[in-house]
Amino acid sequence: MDGSNSIAESRTTPSRDTREVASLAPEPLFFLRPETSEIYVCDATNSTAVLTEAALIDELVAGLFATQAATREVEISSSASSEDMDRALRDEEEARDKLYKELSETKAFSGGDDMMELVSLPSEKNSYKGRTLTYVRSSKVKNHFRTYKLAKAEQPEMKSVLVKDQSGRTVIDKEKFVKSLKLTAKDVKLKEKIGEHVVAKWAYQWAPSFVEEFNKNFNFKREAAPSDEAEQERMVDFSRGATVLRLFGTANVTAGANVDGTLADALKGKGKIEASYKAKGDISFALAEGRVGIDLYLPDKRGWHLFLPVAGGEDAELGCVRVEIGGNLTGFVGASVMGEGGLEVGIGRDATGKKGGDIQGIRGVRAKGRSGRQLKQKKMSVVMEGDLGGEVSAFAGAEGLLAVSGGMSWLKPESRDDYASFAEIKPSVAAQAGAGGTAAFHIAYEKQKLRIHCKLGACWGAGLKGAVEATVSPLTLGEFVLWFHYQVLNAGSRNLGYFQKNAWDAYLHIQALAILTGKRFSDFYGQSVAELDRMYQERKAWVKTHALEAIRLIATGLQEAGVLLAEVKGFLLEMLQEAQDSLIRAGQEAMDWFQDLFSAVQILTDDIYLQNEYENVKQFASQELGEKNTDTAIAEAFIGSVLGPARVAQLQQLKTEPTPGFYIVPNTSFAYRLQNGTHVAWMESPWWQQSDTRMA
Repeated sequence: MDGSNSIAESRTTPSRDTREVASLAPEPLFFLRPETSEIYVCDATNSTAVLTEAALIDELVAGLFATQAATREVEISSSASSEDMDRALRDEEEARDKLYKELSETKAFSGGDDMMELVSLPSEKNSYKGRTLTYVRSSKVKNHFRTYKLAKAEQPEMKSVLVKDQSGRTVIDKEKFVKSLKLTAKDVKLKEKIGEHVVAKWAYQWAPSFVEEFNKNFNFKREAAPSDEAEQERMVDFSRGATVLRLFGTANVTAGANVDGTLADALKGKGKIEASYKAKGDISFALAEGRVGIDLYLPDKRGWHLFLPVAGGEDAELGCVRVEIGGNLTGFVGASVMGEGGLEVGIGRDATGKKGGDIQGIRGVRAKGRSGRQLKQKKMSVVMEGDLGGEVSAFAGAEGLLAVSGGMSWLKPESRDDYASFAEIKPSVAAQAGAGGTAAFHIAYEKQKLRIHCKLGACWGAGLKGAVEATVSPLTLGEFVLWFHYQVLNAGSRNLGYFQKNAWDAYLHIQALAILTGKRFSDFYGQSVAELDRMYQERKAWVKTHALEAIRLIATGLQEAGVLLAEVKGFLLEMLQEAQDSLIRAGQEAMDWFQDLFSAVQILTDDIYLQNEYENVKQFASQELGEKNTDTAIAEAFIGSVLGPARVAQLQQLKTEPTPGFYIVPNTSFAYRLQNGTHVAWMESPWWQQSDTRMA
């Protein structure tokens, strides 16, 4: 796989090596438990039991992530069938059930057992120096350990030995740590067969290299705290949630899958996932913070294929749209996102998941309802009614939602990977009345902004639940206009139906006002519907008394004519005809205005792409924006009187079917005649990927 197509660069702790440890000859084991600043000692007779427990937990977590990687490999394979996908999903669910059964009695799953997090210390024969984390259930190993408090370590969570280095990074202070070990060696009388000399060797021989390795691999850095006291409290997080997050975040996966862009891919990046984390985004694992930074694409890097069902015909291909989110995973919620296999995106909820808040967030949910067919196709109807779907998380502390930010992007024409953002997702986006609609995909105009609502639960078969709300900002308005224009054309100029009425009215007014004033769409974006209507009525009255200026304005000021909707083009044609009639009645010489009129009508008709769009333009040639007239022949006669009968004949012979994935070009150009069918870049399965071969 080309690394340039990957989704992020991964920076994680090294994988745990409990299986390597388990293969060594039995001997005493030594661990540091950072949460309590204690040394845990296990003698040789009990070491096998401790290592077996550690290896079991490691294998179960690794097994889950290996099946997730295998699922993704089938998902992106062009030769794999939906049945292959279903089998991979079943294997993944079995691995998840097996892991969760073992962990069901821990506090992460509402039980009472502690999941202990230990740092391996070197021993007499083994030279691994603090590179790994070991996880064991307290109930399985507590009787096999003796514990010794580190001297001068009055504060928990290693805070007594943490300092800031010259770069501002929080690290273990070597001198403090060595001194603590020396005092421990002097004051603590260990059993004869382990020996006080072992503790002394930690202090004098192994501690310096251990500190070096620990500081190199485990990042304590956090954002600046408001005070020194707050900074001390925030240095580390060894809470139950942080421990479980690290358990899932440092699993050792050896699956050889080539993956690119799903939730599962982004959260693991382990084993031989090859170069799948080079380039866009960032995934960082910080040990002491108990936090994972993520950038994800939903449902994956390729996005959804939006389509419009067409009665009696093939579905209209509307192109690909994807949701991009980023944020920080913490605690049980973060672990749920890693482990569950499904994702819920909350809209207008606070951090506890209750309605009425103002945070966009995510959490993991059980993905038992996933469908191989839907994961392979990834299609969403824009008129589908969508519920929330899915199940709750198995994690006890995953009822909250982690705030995220991001946006919605569309696949640009004639490209397979050039996505452009047309709406933003922010942590402070509040729920609006429009979010309660039944459509899986709809657009509202709320608080003077276009807001796109997408109910991911309509496609729960892909493991997604909940809803996303994205806002079109002034910075993304231009891209939104392009995206929607292509949506209309790809639908064959049919009514997509996902604009709410007030949003549609506002959008039409913005387009018409920009053209009639010689300004840009963004100059009117952010106004209320009532204010837009007031300005529109004023401008329409102005045209009646400034006919020549209006013609020249349209002829020379159509900066964004190529993306005008049929309703706006028809309205402007009617305005031009009225202006012409007004000038003729006033006895104005044609030589003063006809060339400008010709240019204006030509501009309005050059980008009409389909016969159906041409019919819509004629139908909406009305004195009121968005209203249909009863006689389309009048508009066509006007076009013919200005541009000539030959031009009308050309317009009557425009294409009847859309050409998804191609750039819009003037209908008079040679390139227009060459565009047919769907551009190869937008095909779900191009000819070179098609195969009858199916994986066993």
